[in-house]
Amino acid sequence: MEDALKGHWYGPMPVNGFFKDFMQLEEEDTNSRPPPPPDDYFNSIPQAVSGDNESEKDFSKAFVALVERYLSLPATEIEFDIMHDKESPSRLSHFQDDRMVVDEESDQQILQEDVQEDIMTFFRYGLSSACDPFESHPLPEDIDEDAIEDEDDPNIFKPRGSRDFVRFDCQCNEFCRGVLSARLQSWLSTRHRLHGFMIFVGDPWVRFIRADRCGAVYSERFNFRQNSRDLLDFYWRYTKLSTEAIGLDPTVRPATKLEARLARSLLPQLKTLRPEDIVEPIVVITVPDEKTKEKREVISCRPLGQETPIVGQGTRAWPVFDMELRRVVFFKETWRSSEDGYVKECSTLYALNKAGVRNVPKLIAGGDVDIDVLITSSQQYFRAKWNVSGRVSSRARVLNRMVVDFVGKPLECFSSTKQFLRAVYDAFIAHYDAYIKCGIMHCDISLSNVLTDANGHGYLNDWDMAKSAFSRSNKYHLGTWEFMSAKLLQEPKKVNDINDDIESFVYVVTYTALRYTKHNRLEALPKLLHTIFESRETFDGADFGGDGKVAMVELLRGWEVSDNKPLQKWLENAVSAAVEWTLHDPIALDDISNSRRRSSTRIRDKDKPKPRLTDHEYLMALFEEALSEEKNGSAWPADDDHAYDYLSIPSVLVGHGHEQPAKVELNGIVSTQNNSMQS
Repeated sequence: MEDALKGHWYGPMPVNGFFKDFMQLEEEDTNSRPPPPPDDYFNSIPQAVSGDNESEKDFSKAFVALVERYLSLPATEIEFDIMHDKESPSRLSHFQDDRMVVDEESDQQILQEDVQEDIMTFFRYGLSSACDPFESHPLPEDIDEDAIEDEDDPNIFKPRGSRDFVRFDCQCNEFCRGVLSARLQSWLSTRHRLHGFMIFVGDPWVRFIRADRCGAVYSERFNFRQNSRDLLDFYWRYTKLSTEAIGLDPTVRPATKLEARLARSLLPQLKTLRPEDIVEPIVVITVPDEKTKEKREVISCRPLGQETPIVGQGTRAWPVFDMELRRVVFFKETWRSSEDGYVKECSTLYALNKAGVRNVPKLIAGGDVDIDVLITSSQQYFRAKWNVSGRVSSRARVLNRMVVDFVGKPLECFSSTKQFLRAVYDAFIAHYDAYIKCGIMHCDISLSNVLTDANGHGYLNDWDMAKSAFSRSNKYHLGTWEFMSAKLLQEPKKVNDINDDIESFVYVVTYTALRYTKHNRLEALPKLLHTIFESRETFDGADFGGDGKVAMVELLRGWEVSDNKPLQKWLENAVSAAVEWTLHDPIALDDISNSRRRSSTRIRDKDKPKPRLTDHEYLMALFEEALSEEKNGSAWPADDDHAYDYLSIPSVLVGHGHEQPAKVELNGIVSTQNNSMQS
């Protein structure tokens, strides 16, 4: 299992420092501390036998019972989530109670004190030497304990610290870290949490873990059979922490019964469900408005299965009910970077709307959630002397929210090929307007970012990576790999420019036509999609690609969309124009130092005519000609009334009458996730 936190595990932090930074209490709370337990408080628990489900279950139950006895919490409900893997069976137990509940009698939210919420305790069984995912070893004598990272290159890692040297090359331990990071990722993605705590128990070792959207800090390990005080102190402190310190979002509250009824009757993702089938809590979320400085509330029940990478923006979006407008709108939240120069999506949309840019969502409200606890903190421990494993530095992240007056559906749910091309044309017009009127580039033109309304009209969505067309920043590539220009994929140091965006529109249409329309190359579809859009190589730690896009003319030679001359002509002209643009304008050799030389095939004759994708003009004319009623009104097929996903069935069956491809159905309203490359 891949470790989603690789490079972002910061530790081992001294236990006392962990308590001081993350679990500091007020003086009145410390006065109520229970009497200290015996050091061997947990020694009565029999050691579990790895692979023996009953003995593992007995260990977990005895462990939890002793914690409850010490904390005097007999009413706490414990549930066990049993996980099995080839390396070692595991158990995950966590307290399920919520501090915020709704009083059924008064229909008002109330605060329940002194109950646990989502304390996660991860049990791993086996030999003690194999029970620590951060397997510790003494520092070699020749390592400078005070060494820090190279100031000129923070990615150059030099071990430091005096307590543990963390070995990350053990496959068993890497698998266990993968399980831990997957649990934390699911936890932060599927709940309204700012951060979360976990206790790792690998008898007899214990570590404390705290994770947020910048990484996870883990403590030094200790033997809980010989030192029960630190372990029980963690649980006791947890019961005294505020809801914000625990990691609960203070800007999210449970919905009242009236609000919940509104959600069930109006939100599209709830309309088809019975009340007893709704497993996600219905809540009310506060959304700031950076223009009016006011706040508004929306009723929400987030769709299931919207998991996002634990490190990064963690973008989540779904339909909500706006209590002021009294209608369904679209909500989006992201942990944006605090890096200087970052432009918030809500600010971009405000500028686009003000300038009258066509075919973009209308901003209702948006801004940073202005509360100190809604900022990540893991990143600040990158330079800590005890950090020997966190090798990636990052900026703090701030929670940003917005709501827009547009609830769309995916482009691939098109009703006909003509409607599909017209929707992309609508998005292209939005891109043209943004560039001409505001000097703004989208920088993430992709299939998932072209949406349609109920009438099939297209919109260009997700402007969170947009930047000024005059910016020469090249700290990172912007875009979704499959749809990025060939030049961006060939040269990691290249700066995004307007031509990269224009080229991406060609790939959106080509990809959609290959996958969702009938044509004569269906048997080769998986290989074509991989070669042109997905293939990549890693060289000196950087990803390279684009060769398939350069070779598109040859790879797609003889490709014909069935009975569709307007779309066929558009594709032939647009694909050749994209390849022409890629082979034009050579990359200077001094710009590709330390990377593979890929420019030998480029056209270097400055006297050649300017490439067709130099600006919007050529593609605009292609769209208009293909969609012209006068020229092609009767040439579009009349029977392509639905999109089919031809990648959904084995290629050997396509065209042989053995199986029908899956229709692309819209199950509820689209909710977006970002698969982009921006960190």
